[in-house]
Amino acid sequence: MPAPEDEGRPSLIATYRGTGGGRSLVLNGHLDTVGVEGMDNPFGARIEGDRETGRLYGRGACDMKAGIAAMVVAAEEVAAHGSAGDIILALVSDEENASVGTEAVLAHLAGGLPDACLIGEPTWLDFAATHRGYAVVEVGFEGRASHSAQPELGVNAVAHMGRFLVGVEAQGMALAAGPGHPVAGNGSLMATVASGGVSPFLIPATASVVVERRTVPGERAADCLDEVGSILGEMRRSDPSVQTSVSVSLSREAWEFDQSRRQVPR
Repeated sequence: MPAPEDEGRPSLIATYRGTGGGRSLVLNGHLDTVGVEGMDNPFGARIEGDRETGRLYGRGACDMKAGIAAMVVAAEEVAAHGSAGDIILALVSDEENASVGTEAVLAHLAGGLPDACLIGEPTWLDFAATHRGYAVVEVGFEGRASHSAQPELGVNAVAHMGRFLVGVEAQGMALAAGPGHPVAGNGSLMATVASGGVSPFLIPATASVVVERRTVPGERAADCLDEVGSILGEMRRSDPSVQTSVSVSLSREAWEFDQSRRQVPR
């Protein structure tokens, strides 16, 4: 099958067609990594110690080139010995952002969704019973430009942004101090990107902030709009000049395994 591609980043699908009558399985792993800034030869894959008991180092060696290597070997073994069901090896781009690689792969799978999927993420052999979700919120501040010699003629969007950042930090601390989920822990709220202003001597007319809300089971990603809105609402009550735009650019819901549906092998 041709490699599905999203935003110029290809993914790989390799399929073993079973003999028939069996269930299909996808082996899924991501090819991308987090950044490599400050690393010397990050993809050189050096080995420290002997090859039997030593360790391999390099960006993404654990997360998740090791998992990909294991799944490739497993797929080759299935192809060599045969299987009733289809085995689909899906090596995808963009896990470290919006998972557009996996979404592109799913859109290209022939015959619809598989019966099961094995994801080779490192879990240190722990049973993955839950997973936190997230929402990315973009907040824009609209002010009015003026010369800094006459600040009373303008509305400082960067000053509004600063007050908002303080509110986000306070809300994040409140979430961290809450009871939390027994497995996933506490949700979080934080600002990860902030920008504003274009030059000295000019009251900035615009500013923007990216806020990340990490959720745990029982929390909805969409609720982050209410949380951000409450911070902005308090700001507007004390300063009617605060003008904003708010939108969720990306979100994934938290997930929790239903223990009542777990099947114990006999």
